Amino acid sequence: MSSQYKKLFGIKLITLRFLLISLSAFMIIFFYSTVLGQAIDESKTVLLINSYHKGYMWTDSITEAITKRFQEEAEINLLIEYIDWKNYPQPQNLHNFYDRMNYKYANKEIDLIIASDDAALNFTLDNREKLFSDVPIVFCGIYTNTAQVHMNQEKNITGVVEKIDPKRTLRAALTIDPNIKSVYVFHDNTETGIQSFHDVIKSVNEVNSRLNVVSLSAMSFTDITTKGLNLPKDSIILMTGFVRDIEGRAMGVERWVDVLRKNITTPIYGLYEMGLGHGIIGGSLLSGEMEGEEAANISIRILKGANIASIPLQMKQNTSFKFDYDQLEAFGIPIKKLPLGSIIINKPFSFYETYRYLVWSVLAVFISMAVFIILLYRNIKIRKKVERDLIFSHEELSDLYEELAASEEELRVQNQLLEESRNDIQKSAERYQLVFEASNEGLWELDLLTNESFFSESWFEIFDYYKNNKMNNFDSWVDRVHPDDRKNTLAILAALKNGEIGHFACEYRIQRKNGDYQWVFAKGIALKDHHNNIKRVAGSHANIHEKRIQEERIKELAFYDTLTNLPNRASLNQKLSSILCESKEQDTKTAILFIDIDNFKIINDAFGHTFGDILLMSLGERLQEKTAPNVYIGRLGGDEFLILYENVKHKDQIEGFIKNVIKCFEKEFVIDQKKFHITSSIGVAIYPEDGTSLDDLLKNADTAMYRAKQEGKNCYRFFEPSMNEDLEEKLLLQNGLRYALERNEFTLYYQPEIETGSGNIYGFEALIRWISPEHGFIQPLKFIEILEETGLIADVGKWVIKEACEFAKEINSNGKTEVIVSVNVSPIQLTHSDFVDSVKQIIKVSGVSPRLIGFEITETALMESFSQNIEKLYELKELGIRIILDDFGTGYSSLNYLRKLPISILKIDKSFVDDLMNEEGSPLTASIVSLAHSIGLRVVAEGVETATQFEILKKYHCDLIQGYLISKPVPKEETKKFLNV
Repeated sequence: MSSQYKKLFGIKLITLRFLLISLSAFMIIFFYSTVLGQAIDESKTVLLINSYHKGYMWTDSITEAITKRFQEEAEINLLIEYIDWKNYPQPQNLHNFYDRMNYKYANKEIDLIIASDDAALNFTLDNREKLFSDVPIVFCGIYTNTAQVHMNQEKNITGVVEKIDPKRTLRAALTIDPNIKSVYVFHDNTETGIQSFHDVIKSVNEVNSRLNVVSLSAMSFTDITTKGLNLPKDSIILMTGFVRDIEGRAMGVERWVDVLRKNITTPIYGLYEMGLGHGIIGGSLLSGEMEGEEAANISIRILKGANIASIPLQMKQNTSFKFDYDQLEAFGIPIKKLPLGSIIINKPFSFYETYRYLVWSVLAVFISMAVFIILLYRNIKIRKKVERDLIFSHEELSDLYEELAASEEELRVQNQLLEESRNDIQKSAERYQLVFEASNEGLWELDLLTNESFFSESWFEIFDYYKNNKMNNFDSWVDRVHPDDRKNTLAILAALKNGEIGHFACEYRIQRKNGDYQWVFAKGIALKDHHNNIKRVAGSHANIHEKRIQEERIKELAFYDTLTNLPNRASLNQKLSSILCESKEQDTKTAILFIDIDNFKIINDAFGHTFGDILLMSLGERLQEKTAPNVYIGRLGGDEFLILYENVKHKDQIEGFIKNVIKCFEKEFVIDQKKFHITSSIGVAIYPEDGTSLDDLLKNADTAMYRAKQEGKNCYRFFEPSMNEDLEEKLLLQNGLRYALERNEFTLYYQPEIETGSGNIYGFEALIRWISPEHGFIQPLKFIEILEETGLIADVGKWVIKEACEFAKEINSNGKTEVIVSVNVSPIQLTHSDFVDSVKQIIKVSGVSPRLIGFEITETALMESFSQNIEKLYELKELGIRIILDDFGTGYSSLNYLRKLPISILKIDKSFVDDLMNEEGSPLTASIVSLAHSIGLRVVAEGVETATQFEILKKYHCDLIQGYLISKPVPKEETKKFLNV
């Protein structure tokens, strides 16, 4: 019976296991099939059409959100296009865009289209049948009314509405400032802009109908920047979406906010997130990122098989409260007034707020440890004190015994010493009497009980008084002390009388019989009675007048500039050290202004050093007028001045003071009937932010001044740590450049120039490149300036000319059409006396024909030592070298100079080519080409990057073009493709 039971139980157990395994397998298959059902079956292609251009914040936010969401789905291929409707709102733009779409996607299968904003949606719907068949359309950035119309009229379409939130923004603004009476709405006159204005009016009626609503749609960019906008203090500006102003100027919301913030002081609230960080305080802001993410989620549902008709129009507001901390600070708005859960950007990092619980925990541990250590230390201290007291008591008893034993002998010795001292005192009295009679000092004594005074005969001789003069009391003597010294002298005597001091030594002036004052050195001592009360004061006066005058003269020479009478470098260093000590003790800030006159060497060279000295004296007088209790002005030497500005509260205070200093330079100087203006470059360092030592502050102020020089002079710059980094980088590059030539680290790249008419190659421009083993590829703009500053440009320039000549010889060796190779020549090279001779030698050695070489020289280089440079250029032209005027339009651009220069080719600067698409820039370029042709010059346009630019230049009959449209600069080996070799 038992075995049957076991057998039956075994069968049931096997059956149960089979059922469990079957159930588990079924669940796994079901779950796996469910997961596969939720995934995208195959790779899908989605086309995102944006109404506006890349770089527009709203468009970028939508695009980034969609891209990020699709990246989570591995089987979606996203294509992105931009209509650029904000910059080009013309039908021709739509025609061009249609052609591009037809060219790119006519034979490409698109599974879904996302249309961002109205222009993209309208284009997609208008061309749906021609380009995209019946592809599902998901839109975003469309106002509710427009979206509902499309949903009713079109099929296979859904999307996300653009729903602004003026109501919550207004409530937040009224919570921050309940005194607001007027709301000025900044919107454009598009259908969307007018609709947003109506939405604001509706929200105002719901929030507070007493608010006055004013439209600013009639304000243009010109009105704002020229006339400004003065609004009442109890008003705010509400910034809606904005495409273009009443004049047709296209600008984004962020740009408009920047302009408004610079020209008005009224608080600005917004409805779109793209204005945040550019000057709006904040509000309930519509997020392009949230719009894009919603559109992406809908698209993924459709791509996974959901019926688009079952997906309703998404009506929720994609907004959140966001505020700019910098603007809250600027308008004094406390964070506690913001709506709960608001996001704040630009808020400074707070270690305490971030790690509050950690700080308190660590602090509690430290306090506990400190209490334990204090108790332990106190216990040890008490134990050691008891031990010391016991040892001391023992030593005292031993010493007392020894002292008693020695007392008798000491008394005997002291009695003998007293007798000897009596004799010594008598001798000392006689000796001192002789010394005072022989010295040039006058003795005096004041009896504090009777107020009588005594003066020795030598005293009367020193001060030229007769004995019968009324000098027999203390008051008569005090009356003759100089008023400026009297207070200090009386204070010393009072301290002597009160027993605060036992003796004194000081210097002051006292009046002679003829009324003049002379310096004396006074020494005095208090004489006490047997009750230790002061009864008399006695001392001496020594005539130190000549010595004091000489010391002051030496001090003036040591601490003052002899030319301007301003404190010199030594005085400034001493004063700055003193100021830094005071600033450290009082926790205040001090600004150091390092001033250098711009182009002072030119003034010295042109008018002479005497003229320059007079100019420095005149400037010193003007600067002295700025002296104040907290302002110390001095001259470091040469044309450098230093101003120490104490007790600075904030940076605006420093800038206000600097502008006041600059006024010293704005007024013209008149010297020898010559009128002229000078400017200065000013560097500013602030204690303690920019340094705590004298050397660091002076060095950093000097560094900031040189940055002002580099950025165009006639300006001021505050020190930044990055300036030192730039200097360090420059020094490292400078060290590397000293060995770059001998290490063969330089190479030449060549950029082709072609003829616009025939398309044939005309020549190449040789461009130097530096590839450093330590620093990698270095931009020419960085190292060429260093080459010029260090003088290395001469050797490197010769190397470039040599390499270019050899290249020209090589590519023209087949005897076909001549190909010109041009080289950029630095103004430093041109000023070298042996420049022409070295060029001749290089051409001779290379064997190249001079007519195959061109030298590109900027207008600025030509204007430096014009007469010398023009002679060298004529000599080079006579050799056959072509002279090319580079970067035309960025320098002097004088017709008079153009006629005088021996140039054969004029190269238009890239900035003119970039402006060809503008109404103002294109005619100017045409005029330059026409002008050059009229005086027999050929014209090269550099920086040509688009076919449109090429066609315009061709229309203007520009002879040659150069730029990335043809080719970027390439190594020597890659030039063959342009030569048909």
